[in-house]
Amino acid sequence: MEEADSVTGGESARSAAATVAHAEAPAPRPAPSSGIRLLVVRPERVVGETAPASPCAARAPVTLASLVDFAEILAAAGSAACGHDAVPFDIKTVSLSPRPANRLTGEAILQTAPAGLSVWMVTIQDDHERAIATIVLTYALRTAVGPQDPASAGEDPPRVPLAEEDKPETPLDRILAAATDVIARKGFAQATMREIAEATGMHVPTLYAHVKGKDELLELVYAHEMERLVSRLERVATGASATERIRRMMEAALDVSDERRRQIGILNRELKSLRPEARARMIARYRALVGRYEAVIRDGVAAGEFHDIEPLVAANFLDMIGDIWALRQFFFSETPRDAYLEAAVAFALKGLVRD
Repeated sequence: MEEADSVTGGESARSAAATVAHAEAPAPRPAPSSGIRLLVVRPERVVGETAPASPCAARAPVTLASLVDFAEILAAAGSAACGHDAVPFDIKTVSLSPRPANRLTGEAILQTAPAGLSVWMVTIQDDHERAIATIVLTYALRTAVGPQDPASAGEDPPRVPLAEEDKPETPLDRILAAATDVIARKGFAQATMREIAEATGMHVPTLYAHVKGKDELLELVYAHEMERLVSRLERVATGASATERIRRMMEAALDVSDERRRQIGILNRELKSLRPEARARMIARYRALVGRYEAVIRDGVAAGEFHDIEPLVAANFLDMIGDIWALRQFFFSETPRDAYLEAAVAFALKGLVRD
């Protein structure tokens, strides 16, 4: 068994895996309250232990949030040990029997998965070795090259940095960023306003001073993300030929998809969670967004630049290109962003532009 220094919840799992890989002697066993301790870290298996936030003495069951956080640390440590650059894709709770516990032990096992995906099944037990939860975490792989090789570290294209507008500065921006993180990890149904308030660094009453409740918060997340994309498209959709505007719009949409992959996952997954009236408003916003592509296509058709094609159909195909990049990394984990963009633009323009 390989042993390593303890890793607190705030430390990165990648650093934890590196610590384990280079440890030459067992580290002193910390008290369970000190955080997460990784006992075994191998490419196919990770074992760790932790003390839950609510001690047994309080007779409070272990929270789902703490179980998911523990599972994420174990799975991320395993992905790092595999040399994977992994992006969180999906989390599912297979079984859940929360009960009070003084100590939790978790084992993450790498599962067989399609190319481009890393799937970990995490089983968590209490101090009596009774199963509390089984959680399956799926990651999309940007690279799958084995243990990291310093010589190849610069081969991937650089990630697009966040624009100034993307940095959460106002209280509402911080609330939306925290809500996005909690909902992405737990799903809308399991997320609570208390957890979102804690992630924002606010008290619950302060959070309610900004939003009426969880339903309004989800709608605000949708509206915020759509406005971000609309703003990018509006900047590039003027002052050029229809062909060039389409090219620029596709690149802008892909930039947003690259930066906001987790948020786009929520938009696609949680539409059903919106209240009917909120869902109708979001669909209207989405139609207006697609309408920006449609307007440029109509301009191209009118100018004789594009084929006489149905603009609404073509506009929806163009809009999907960013979603495909954001949500199907299991297909494109080894495809550089610029190569994907070039192929997508060539494919789209082949169908639009007259010879």
